[in-house]
Amino acid sequence: MTEIAEQIETLLAPPVASTSYQRTLDYLNETYDTFDVDGGLAGLEIEVANIKATLDDLENKLRLSDDAVETEITQTLRAANKTITFAKELALTRHALADQLASLVEELLPPVTSGKTTAPTTLLEDIEGLHVRLKELQQAKTYVSLMERALQLSEEAVKQVETVSKDPFSQTSLGTYITLQEFVASVTDACSLNTAAAPGQPITLVTFLESVRDKTWKDINAVLSTHLLATAESLKWPQPVDYAAADASVRSAFENAFQNLLLLQQAGEKINQPATEEDLKKNGLYPLQALLQPIALRFKFHFDSNRQTNRIDKPEWYFTHMLNVFHEHKSFMERHIQALIANSPYKDVNAYAEFMRVGLTLPARKLRRSVPPLLNTPSLLAHAIYQTL
Repeated sequence: MTEIAEQIETLLAPPVASTSYQRTLDYLNETYDTFDVDGGLAGLEIEVANIKATLDDLENKLRLSDDAVETEITQTLRAANKTITFAKELALTRHALADQLASLVEELLPPVTSGKTTAPTTLLEDIEGLHVRLKELQQAKTYVSLMERALQLSEEAVKQVETVSKDPFSQTSLGTYITLQEFVASVTDACSLNTAAAPGQPITLVTFLESVRDKTWKDINAVLSTHLLATAESLKWPQPVDYAAADASVRSAFENAFQNLLLLQQAGEKINQPATEEDLKKNGLYPLQALLQPIALRFKFHFDSNRQTNRIDKPEWYFTHMLNVFHEHKSFMERHIQALIANSPYKDVNAYAEFMRVGLTLPARKLRRSVPPLLNTPSLLAHAIYQTL
């Protein structure tokens, strides 16, 4: 840069008169060493004219050069001023960014507090809290979608059985229920990894899905049980049944509905958790459970209400009531129901004994509820024990 500046100063410096004079004299002495009138002066005049023409040309170029230099300097000054203005703006922007950065640092980093003074939450802490909340909402959304899917399958499974409740039952009618069961099993397997975080704690989602699955099976059972009861009403059940006097179409509809419930129970033992003999004894046969429902309603009407028949000191009344029910339906159970059960996988079950066992749950439940009030009255307690035995 220094050499260029020195060159520019040298070029802009005005000519030195003495130097120009000396160079001119040297040139003349060298070119015209004698005054030759014939050709010397004429040549000198021509030389002077050429020099003047060259001088005019140089002066013209000098003016053009001066104008160009002046224009370039003006443009350079303008560009320099713009650059300086832009640099000032950048400096102001830099200071503003520095202030903003310092403010963000104060918001992101928790301030240093002394004592028990509670410091306000920082922006970073707020973002972390929102991120945790977002994850919780996403998990809740996933849970709700799984619940919705399970409820949808449950509704479809019940409707699928309703559409074929009057037809001979087949396991294909449980296709949607099997899909629900597989869905619950897949979710249970996926959630099993989370139990390591809280061993021994059941996952609420799995518990809910399993309850939906179990309730769906009960609803399917209720659909076929309702159809069986509808056909049983045609036989005047729960009054004593004169099966031989009933119309053939009524008997056929009853037998089909009865067999459908047995087939449902058999299918349930295959696709659900395998039932043990203890479970079978506890729950009983599905069709006999269904036939017990109107009997249970009558029992509740007489002995679980405010009627005069509901007396705590007369347990023999509800025992006698159930014995009469068993006696009224003994012939129907032994002749006709036993024949239906004999054609099923439960052929070893005694229909009348099973009917009594299922029916005795009604007075047994009534007795369990009656015992606590009887503990304060030994005589009534002894009477209840005597009647029970």
